[in-house]
Amino acid sequence: MTALLLRVRSEVRGRLGSWVAVALLVGLVGGAVVAVAAGARRTSSAYPRLVAKQKPLEVTVPLGSSVPAVPEVVEQAEFLELFPFLRGRTDAGLDLATQFLSADVAVTRNSVDYLSRSKLLQGWRLDPDKADEVVVGFDTAAKYRLHVGTRMQVVLARKADYPEFSRGAGSGAFIRLTGGLPVTLRVVGIEARAGQFPPAVLGPADRMYLTPAFYRAHGSELLASDNLEVRVEPGTLDEVLHRVAATQELDVSSVDTVEQHNAATMRAMHLPTLALWLLAALAGLAALLVIGQTLARQAFLEAVDMPVLRALGMTRGQIFGVGMGRAAVVAGAGAVTALIVAIAMSPLFPVGLARTAEPNPGLAVDWVALGLGAAGVFVFVVAAAALPNWRVSAPPSPARAEQRASGSAELLARNGFPPTAVTGVRLALERGRGRTAVPVASTLLAAGLGIAAVAAAVTFAAGLRHLLDTPRLYGWTWDVQFGDGYGPDQYDVAAGALDKIRDQVSGMDGGTVAALNINGTRIFTFAVQPLQGSIDPAIVDGRAAFGPDEIVLGTRALGRLGLHVGDQVQGRVVAVSYNRVPPPPARRLRIVGSAVVPETYEGRTSDGAFITYEGLTQLLGHPAARNLFFVKWAPGVHPTAALRRLGDLSVSSLPQERPVDLVNFGRVHSLPAIIAGLMAVVASAMLGHTLVTSVRRRRRDLAILKTLGFERHQVTTTVVWQATTTIALALMLGLPVGVATGRVAWRTFAGTLGVLPEPVVPLAPVLLAVPIAVLVANLLAAVPAFAAARMSPAVVLRAE
Repeated sequence: MTALLLRVRSEVRGRLGSWVAVALLVGLVGGAVVAVAAGARRTSSAYPRLVAKQKPLEVTVPLGSSVPAVPEVVEQAEFLELFPFLRGRTDAGLDLATQFLSADVAVTRNSVDYLSRSKLLQGWRLDPDKADEVVVGFDTAAKYRLHVGTRMQVVLARKADYPEFSRGAGSGAFIRLTGGLPVTLRVVGIEARAGQFPPAVLGPADRMYLTPAFYRAHGSELLASDNLEVRVEPGTLDEVLHRVAATQELDVSSVDTVEQHNAATMRAMHLPTLALWLLAALAGLAALLVIGQTLARQAFLEAVDMPVLRALGMTRGQIFGVGMGRAAVVAGAGAVTALIVAIAMSPLFPVGLARTAEPNPGLAVDWVALGLGAAGVFVFVVAAAALPNWRVSAPPSPARAEQRASGSAELLARNGFPPTAVTGVRLALERGRGRTAVPVASTLLAAGLGIAAVAAAVTFAAGLRHLLDTPRLYGWTWDVQFGDGYGPDQYDVAAGALDKIRDQVSGMDGGTVAALNINGTRIFTFAVQPLQGSIDPAIVDGRAAFGPDEIVLGTRALGRLGLHVGDQVQGRVVAVSYNRVPPPPARRLRIVGSAVVPETYEGRTSDGAFITYEGLTQLLGHPAARNLFFVKWAPGVHPTAALRRLGDLSVSSLPQERPVDLVNFGRVHSLPAIIAGLMAVVASAMLGHTLVTSVRRRRRDLAILKTLGFERHQVTTTVVWQATTTIALALMLGLPVGVATGRVAWRTFAGTLGVLPEPVVPLAPVLLAVPIAVLVANLLAAVPAFAAARMSPAVVLRAE
């Protein structure tokens, strides 16, 4: 034991710098992995923690129901829901199409107090005594480029001017904006409120909040719905709703609760969380390889003194104990460094939508993740060091002492390449022996791994950018959608409007939305008929539906039902235009294709279906209202100019919208690049360390070359050739592996999104990686090359 301690203490004094370098590498790589894992936990818990902090009111009911009398109600607030339209220009100069919003007016002081619990992202709270102040949700602010101080031009529906609402015309589809009350509102705050995160379940997504002063000034003349939002004692909501239903004052089946919204929001946040766990796993795997190779190289480099230790009488077990003691010191220092790195990186998380929801942004200490991570780093370093230390502790065999010459160097020499090139290639590819030995294979593997990680991340990111820029891939095969699927038949109004732009479109479909019961499962379904040309869905397999007994299911819906193209199902209408209908008899439908179905109110991307309008009519037993229309512009048509031709009939239109899952993941698209950048830095550090070590260990060879006539610039060129050879082989290994890995990863991930998996190869960035990698390698070689050129052959040879 004394010999072991003396040897370990001797190595600490003599090789402290090398140990510190390895410990820092372990800490940086391990800390990054721990930080991403902790960030995944923080991302998944951000919204639940916001809900716990804000305690949102759970359900909205019409004022006058018996809910206020229920003893389980612990908090309530009264709001007036208005029907405003955003028109004209904002202060930012943004032209706005007519857009239907939702405005909640705080009626009482209690309502204002409830609003003050939201997370204020910018600006300040509402002043109850100012009628022109408005606070908007963060999603609405981003959509319309609103900021604190923006003045909004809003037209509010009045009872006298908008009788369509009284007759159930829906949420503003095809409403003539003649009349109404025009008001100017000033945005004073942008907030994040539990229960109002996308996707929208509790009504329209674009929401804003007004003051009691506004209610006193305009409340009596405006078309509005007087609502009461309540929160009840935990676990009593279902009982309360059923008790209210018994009074026949409220249709409980039509009530949307905050609990339902929170579940939808958590589903939307699941994908970024899953992406972080996936990145943590991939980064962890890369870290295992990199750190394992580093520890193997360290043990290899430290093995130079093993013959001396054996000559002094140390056994293999004692030599192995020295190596493991070294590994334990490095593991402990690396674990502490990993903790520091993980805490320092914590402000980068959570990501995506969860970052907005995070109630306590900034530094965070997750002791569970950090403790497990630090313990994992320590255990792995010690375990990974065991095998290489056991191998180097064994007595050398004659076969191990043999030196294999590089065939590539021999080929260059036979073909007349300069001595600098031949020698540089030998230094890069020949392992050497004894004190001149360097770990060539592990260096090439580490550099190739770093390049593969970068190539995979670039390929994955290119697939994401292509998806974000190609609406067809997430189901939007049309350019603009008119109407919203609510309310009565609007075909005559729409036909008159769309006739004005008929020569501007290449395809136009009309129909409605319905909920079908398919083999006992509720499936949101588009029912459309061609009005001009045709707009086919984004078919993945099979074909579009043409007959009344045919149906195309989304890829997710098909998997959820356990069906295949060609199967037959029993279909029955449950609701049309979001209104329940008496259940008609079921009919047999044949699945003729699978497709990417756009994200809808009731489900995720590809979780719905397409049928023909004639098919819905047969299922329903009578024609359904046609209140939803899709238009695909002809090539070369400018959409804004085409819409302007509609004249004073302002039609509620919806441009192509990205799915919530896709938008949320798009907010974290830089994470693969961050991990790849980290791996590139690690690989560069290992390459630089190898070059420095190689020059130090082979200084006798370089000194002999200088003695034989090599000049300084030739020595420098030799080291440059060594670096270039190493990085060239790493590029040959890493680029194809990385691109293939990125394509497979993107196909797999696109499948979880429910979109068309259309991977792309970013040819320009991949090709650009070659000169950049060579440049970085030569920059890393500059310092050891300069040191090699300046060394004195006499001093080196005398020391040897």
